[in-house]
Amino acid sequence: LSAVSSNIQSLKRRFWLLRRKMYSGIRSVSLILIILTVCMVVYTANRSREAGEQRVAPNHKALLLTGIFDPPKADDGLTDLAKVASLQQQQGVHFDLISVYLPWGDQPQNFVPVAMMDSIYRNHSTPMITWEPWQNLFRGSSGQKDEHMLANITAGRYDDYIIRVAGQLRALNRPVFLRFAHEADNPFYPWSAAGGNTPEDFKAAWRYLHELFITHGAWNVIWVWNPWKPETAAAYFPGKAYVDWIGVTGLNYGRYNTAGRSFSFKQLYTPFHQLALNRQGIPVMIAEMGAVKDGQAQPAWLQAAVSSIRADFHEVKAIVLFNSAFDKNVPDQQAAMINWQQDSLGTMAAFTVKHHLPVAPAAAANR
Repeated sequence: LSAVSSNIQSLKRRFWLLRRKMYSGIRSVSLILIILTVCMVVYTANRSREAGEQRVAPNHKALLLTGIFDPPKADDGLTDLAKVASLQQQQGVHFDLISVYLPWGDQPQNFVPVAMMDSIYRNHSTPMITWEPWQNLFRGSSGQKDEHMLANITAGRYDDYIIRVAGQLRALNRPVFLRFAHEADNPFYPWSAAGGNTPEDFKAAWRYLHELFITHGAWNVIWVWNPWKPETAAAYFPGKAYVDWIGVTGLNYGRYNTAGRSFSFKQLYTPFHQLALNRQGIPVMIAEMGAVKDGQAQPAWLQAAVSSIRADFHEVKAIVLFNSAFDKNVPDQQAAMINWQQDSLGTMAAFTVKHHLPVAPAAAANR
């Protein structure tokens, strides 16, 4: 027993000595860190004083990024960057986000337009790609009914295409928003229930894509999940771990609405604002925003919308004007297409944020 007691005492002593050494080392490192921190603070303060700088912390609560989608012609999912540059110069507004639409398929137009992405970054903007999983744009599928696309994604049928796009986006080496299968609860699109897809199919496909992108190193992709109706949104939510931004459609169809009348942005958005999803701390983007041109005072509608966001909807951190004159998604097909183009962007200039999203250096000088 005495031998056991002696061994226990010896172990206690060695542990005590080891603990003292650890504490001593930690105190030494801490002292060095404190000295370095003080030196850095003094150095930074002196530099700021010498330069006469006044540094103000950004007001994240007031942050509201601006964006635009403005195609040059019908059936073109790309934004006219020359027009955007002209709008910025003439009306004093800067667009933090430039929206483009990219359909799935195996033709050149179904892959990332890399040169255009570089042009967007040179504008000190960030691209947002709405990635539309059309199935009949792949060779061998033309003319077939576009059904069960989401289940086919999860089954790995389109892995080659997905991995190639993920590689293109990774190679941008800068942030890029990706809005996959927007409005999956909208029967206008074949990736909805109209094409034989269920909410479970959608969530499984979303998670499958997300995992493939991570596996292939596309960490720069910012995932935007965009439901159509507030009543069905929760059923399509793939989970907070898979969503970076919530997208909402905020379009006032006016006389083209099935109700035959105009709605304010506040009326359109309030049902989304009241969802439990909006209490998870995920920022919201109005990914398509605008008022139809016919018979409406568009600047007044937009001004009221911005006022509502500022006053009541602090979770909204970005708005993207849907400035297309060629929208074929018409309720009840009352017209061939709808013109959403704004007459004036003066309202946008009034609240343009001067601090844009960070732009990383290009991965390659020439692409």
